[in-house]
Amino acid sequence: FPGVPVFSDVVELAERAAAGKGQAGAAMATTSFGGERAIPDAAPGELKVLIAGTSCKDFSARKRATGVKLDIEDGGTSGETFLATVDYLFAAEHDLLLLENVITAPWAKMAGYITGRARLVDVFSSIQSSAKSQGAKKVDSTKAGVIGETLLELEDGGRLVVSQVFPQHGLRLGAALRATFTKKGGEVSIDAATLAPLKLKRGGTVELVKLCGALGLSQDDKSATLVFEMPVQYHATFMAVDTKKYGLPQTRSRKYLLAWKAGTYGGLDEATVAASWKKLVQSLETTLDHPVEAFLLPDSSDRIRRFRDVLRSPIAQRLAAEQWGGDLYTTNRNANTRYFLGFRNCIHMLPERDHTNKSVNDAAELGANMDINARPLTRWGPQAPPKLLSPYWMQDVCGFWSQHSLDHAEIKAIKNAEAGGGFLHHKTP
Repeated sequence: FPGVPVFSDVVELAERAAAGKGQAGAAMATTSFGGERAIPDAAPGELKVLIAGTSCKDFSARKRATGVKLDIEDGGTSGETFLATVDYLFAAEHDLLLLENVITAPWAKMAGYITGRARLVDVFSSIQSSAKSQGAKKVDSTKAGVIGETLLELEDGGRLVVSQVFPQHGLRLGAALRATFTKKGGEVSIDAATLAPLKLKRGGTVELVKLCGALGLSQDDKSATLVFEMPVQYHATFMAVDTKKYGLPQTRSRKYLLAWKAGTYGGLDEATVAASWKKLVQSLETTLDHPVEAFLLPDSSDRIRRFRDVLRSPIAQRLAAEQWGGDLYTTNRNANTRYFLGFRNCIHMLPERDHTNKSVNDAAELGANMDINARPLTRWGPQAPPKLLSPYWMQDVCGFWSQHSLDHAEIKAIKNAEAGGGFLHHKTP
């Protein structure tokens, strides 16, 4: 893309755009090459569109393998880049935002950050997609610097502003509470009379749970919503898509969020815009016209040859040997992830479900219904590096695969066999 500036940091981009708002001339930001370029803006009369894909690693299901999955305000890369993108959206006042991230991201909370409408069921929910495996998020509030609750402070003019955010709650720091909404009672403005029962003085704070109780909001009411003042008013909706429905031969589930500035679509209401966008995205679905091989380089490609030469080098071979040395269930680089527990997907068969302390061999002895060596294609197991059954497989490549990747190959091979295809993934004439 000749002439298109590549900026190095979305956080700085948001800060510079906000600082330059209302100033003469275009705001400048640092590029990936160390210089500074003007932040692009749409010409008068043109639609301003922001397309973003923020960091996903803290929201990803893979993060669960480490036992830690972060929410928006937890200080991780995913939350930081998302918040910066929203700040940039408000600073530049784009008409449209199209945002992509993993399907397990906290989408309801992310939409609330943009629209200023936070449903209590989302605010007080456990971290999305991690509650089943980790339970509700627990915070040790006795540690120095740990935030264990969300506080709102009464400022001059009677504005009740979010002054401290418990990471799980996902409210925008500094946002002023404007109203509450319930399906039964409609929208109720926050004013001096509404806040009178709290007996707050200027500078006084109230904890979020107590505030909701005083306002008559129940966490069990799915319509109960906190409505905040926002720099720019946006509406938002999101939906899940899968690449295999859009012409690519792979399964890659993601969600996309569309946010639009109030008035962008004239008099159309929020529900109509949301439904029309989802219908448009679904209309783009197409069948797979090309097999996966059409998207891959042939084995004879120079790039493939050079890559395999690197993997055969002494340094790479030593790394591979170190990776597969020792007991793969305890000393391998995967030992502290869930993947080294591999075969224990059938852990529910065990009399005791303590899958943290039981070793693999102990689990097998207790009745787990899978042999620890039941990997016929890659044949990896305790004290055994992979020994590929097929001579057509690239040993130098597979030698660097994680146990998780090798097990995927095993599963695919078994599925091929069940379907009557080639067990070894070989092409058939």
